[in-house]
Amino acid sequence: MTHFIGDTDESDRMIVADVTLTGLPRNRWHIWPRGNCRFMALCPLPDRASQLFDAFRGAHLTLIAVGEPAVSALTQTSWPDTGAALKTVEIPDKDAAGVRRIYGITSPAQILVRPDGYVAYVAHDDWTGTLSKYAELMLPPAGRRDT
Repeated sequence: MTHFIGDTDESDRMIVADVTLTGLPRNRWHIWPRGNCRFMALCPLPDRASQLFDAFRGAHLTLIAVGEPAVSALTQTSWPDTGAALKTVEIPDKDAAGVRRIYGITSPAQILVRPDGYVAYVAHDDWTGTLSKYAELMLPPAGRRDT
């Protein structure tokens, strides 16, 4: 267990939000002094983290394709019309470092995230077959309605 020396300063507050502001580049911090040692700062999220933040919003499954050829394989993706919807996110190799670190992957992969935020699976090959098998096991068959 790691212990930190010091006290928590509850007098200062921080608000964290994912925002995009036109005209402010996402490659550096932006700080505006407000006097009395107070300031407002915007810190861009790394790589495609903000894109993922938006992609997870809503009641759907999210399929994240990280790197080639996983991104190209999305064109072969099919998803049933019944059950939860599927949203896809493409993370090209040049933007994948942060996502690879978050999910602990070192090679191209497709990651399916459930609507509750849990990872359903991480696939490194047979992307179409893995997604089809998941849909077959987890989604209701066409024409069946649960009451």
